[in-house]
Amino acid sequence: TVRNRSFKYIPPPLMACALGTISLGRVWWLASTAGLVPHLFGLYARVVLSIVTAACLLLYSVKALFYPKVVLKETSDFMKGPALAAGCMALMVLANEARQSANLLLGQTLWFIAVVGHEFIFVAFVCSRLKEVR
Repeated sequence: TVRNRSFKYIPPPLMACALGTISLGRVWWLASTAGLVPHLFGLYARVVLSIVTAACLLLYSVKALFYPKVVLKETSDFMKGPALAAGCMALMVLANEARQSANLLLGQTLWFIAVVGHEFIFVAFVCSRLKEVR
């Protein structure tokens, strides 16, 4: 369907944006704990930006579910591969948020998925570079 095909064109740099977004949420929250901004603002920024990050990661996960060959090809790309690794790092930060605010097991599970995903991207990227050398 048209809806499924539109997921195919979600750009990998969205994952890097997710890392920046959740990092901003953490920075605003830390600024509020240091008294630089009102505590309520820092808390809301942290929660809202975590939700935005989760949405970005979920979108790209749907793309990976429907188009695994496209995502595997993007993993091997010089410009797109590192953006996907940034998405795994965003998931690691989100896992920490989940552990602190929701559930320890959820946080640990997300952390494990992020680490495995990061290692998979690394191996796929290195293998593709080695194929080009030959």
